[in-house]
Amino acid sequence: MSEWTAALCGAVALVLLPCAAQGGHLTEYTYTVLRDGEAIGTHRVTISPDEGNIKVTAETNLAVGFGPLTLYEMEHLRHETWRDGELEAMTAYTNKNGDVYEIAITRDPEGYTRVVNGRTERFEPTIKLLALWHEDLFKYTSFLSPMEDETYEISVDFVGVDKISLINQSIDAFAYRISGDTNRELWYDSGGHIMKVRLLDYSSTIEYVLKAMSGAAPKLAETGRVTPDPNAPIANLAIRR
Repeated sequence: MSEWTAALCGAVALVLLPCAAQGGHLTEYTYTVLRDGEAIGTHRVTISPDEGNIKVTAETNLAVGFGPLTLYEMEHLRHETWRDGELEAMTAYTNKNGDVYEIAITRDPEGYTRVVNGRTERFEPTIKLLALWHEDLFKYTSFLSPMEDETYEISVDFVGVDKISLINQSIDAFAYRISGDTNRELWYDSGGHIMKVRLLDYSSTIEYVLKAMSGAAPKLAETGRVTPDPNAPIANLAIRR
């Protein structure tokens, strides 16, 4: 597997998830996936309230080619159920160039059970699903991958203020960095909406960039999030290096 293909696999593991839909309506978000500025696929998320639960569906489709040849393909589909800010259950299917992962996660009072391709594991309640919108990102350090047979130990730090252009407008964004078993930079607007994610680990640049949204915006939970000073200077963003 080439370096950029490995990077792509890691990037998709941090697939974007929105929080609870507001107002009881179906919402949808579309992100373009870029490799070195070139579009290679899409990531779509829909959210719908369901009798007190929040149902989330996420779908990612990527293809990289050279002329008429397809060098790499990936498809991912998952369904989640959340209640009162906690993941109740998740099922996911991932096919990365023929490497298939079928995952089921369920919660009980003792923690989580994860089944990957028929193999069962138990986890303490202090390990959470890696969801970039959720306050757990700032409260915990251990996470389950939503895509494959991986766990991550990470920390999250506020980096600085940046100005980015998305959806035909200029946005003052707050940047955070994930460091540890996976390394990423995350851009949120002043309301906590997820605007962009960038992989840091490899030479090729893989990004998820918000293209369109309908309904309520995906909003980062306020609990545990640093409140940045909008007048603070830019500091050590990958885009500046």
